[in-house]
Amino acid sequence: MHGAASDRIANEITWRWSIRQDLSVARHLREGEEVDGVYGISAATIVDRLFCWLEALGLWERLGAMKGEGVKRQVIAYSRYIVLYFVRCLARLGSQNALPTHLFSDMALMDRLGFNAQMLQEGITHRGAWRRQGPRKNLPLDPEAMSKNIVKLSLPEVRELVRWVLKQIWANLPVMPKKLLGAIDGTFVEVGKSAKGAGRASRQSKVRTKEGVKESIDTVFGFKMVWLWETSVGLPLSVAFGTAEEDEKKFVAGLLQDAREVLGEQGRLGTVVVDRGFLSGPGLWALKEAGIRFIIPAKHDMRVYTDARRIAEQSVSGWRLHVASRERPAMGRARRKGMQTQGMEVVGVEGLRSFETYAPAEQVEAGEHRHRHRKDFRTNSLNAVVLMREDGREKADLVLLTNGPVDHPFTVFDDYDERSLIENQGHRELKQRWCLESPVQRNAKAAEIHVLFVVMAYAVTQGYRLWEEAQIRQEEGGEASTLGEYVRKLEKENFDKLIVFVGETYGIYYAGEFAMLLGVRLKKPNPRGASNLEELMKRLEGTGGT
Repeated sequence: MHGAASDRIANEITWRWSIRQDLSVARHLREGEEVDGVYGISAATIVDRLFCWLEALGLWERLGAMKGEGVKRQVIAYSRYIVLYFVRCLARLGSQNALPTHLFSDMALMDRLGFNAQMLQEGITHRGAWRRQGPRKNLPLDPEAMSKNIVKLSLPEVRELVRWVLKQIWANLPVMPKKLLGAIDGTFVEVGKSAKGAGRASRQSKVRTKEGVKESIDTVFGFKMVWLWETSVGLPLSVAFGTAEEDEKKFVAGLLQDAREVLGEQGRLGTVVVDRGFLSGPGLWALKEAGIRFIIPAKHDMRVYTDARRIAEQSVSGWRLHVASRERPAMGRARRKGMQTQGMEVVGVEGLRSFETYAPAEQVEAGEHRHRHRKDFRTNSLNAVVLMREDGREKADLVLLTNGPVDHPFTVFDDYDERSLIENQGHRELKQRWCLESPVQRNAKAAEIHVLFVVMAYAVTQGYRLWEEAQIRQEEGGEASTLGEYVRKLEKENFDKLIVFVGETYGIYYAGEFAMLLGVRLKKPNPRGASNLEELMKRLEGTGGT
């Protein structure tokens, strides 16, 4: 092989103790002796673009530095378990038992991760071979061994790893959004009531029957993931984990703190949209104090909800109201009902003071809001956007509370509408495609490690997509792209090459050169390689065999 790029992939595709010996392997082939495996290097570049991007971020180095708690003797480097588990999450495999079929059998990918042909065919160790009857399964290692080693990771270290990865991804975004809008939401991670440390919670759901839509209450056993997700780029900013019954509001402060650390000087989170489950006066006041604009729907039994609707519907004098209406292409229910356009009307109401607990936590905890009937009691004001009409909606009963301006009420309404993305593109994606509820063991630690790895793999994939889209735009605009050019150069140099393993040595040749070593005569050999067998052997002997 010629060139630094080719040498790099050859070094990365094998174990550190595997030795490249082109001349020795060539002589082996000429003599017609058996080899351990032959693979196309072009196959190794299928994931190489992503892996190069991860290497540029420093993720491989970070994973390699992690240590397991209580690990004394290692048959293989402990980091290999971590890398394999991370790739399992990247590949969206729902079970450790799927590793032999879907991961270990992918020779090119396993080579890329550092497992040579001998390890893939014989395993990493022969321990217990005398007890085995029949051929060995689950090569190169047993999935159970990986599971037992993964749960030895330190949870604080894994949490810090995820924060670090998110920080690197955000720091390397091609374009930072001008307006950062975050959605906070939680989802159950159901692993069954037999899981150690699992919590229990009730979940209300709607079921469609012959008689119509009915509500049912289910019991959920397991855990809860709560995360802060930026809607414009589809990237998480922070993630938290707890048992199923834990109140989601308790995670908000930690999520915001982690998000600030992840963003650093790159940007500032300006708006947060949340659902009714996060409705807390002191919590919303804390967002205001942090300089964050919040948007949250009011509950129907709140005084502020009743007041906002009454003022908007009756156009009560003395209040600053902002009325707006519009027509837009039908969406959701309206489109399913055959509507082409969807009319909407909203009203912004300023200065509402009937949310008594919207105050600092120390005041609420001291019970000061209980004196709201006194003449000298003064509550804090906030604004609302009242949905008056929406074609296709049976009942317009939405009131959005915000500390931001409402003079353009559709801005508030549309920003809150972005919250649906965290459910449709976030939770649903993680559960249905990323196997969020499939930890390696049924206990709290294994479940949290799995959730963190899945979120990390999801963020890496989305970050890489954004990077690749930027590469395409740069190329179309005639701009240079160092990493993109490097990967394409690597692919171009290696598309016609084969890697041949013999024991713990390997050789790399053009496909035509490989045919020559097997005794095949070629009329039109690859012009980049040797034109005949004699020239090939002379070149290998002259370069010392590599």
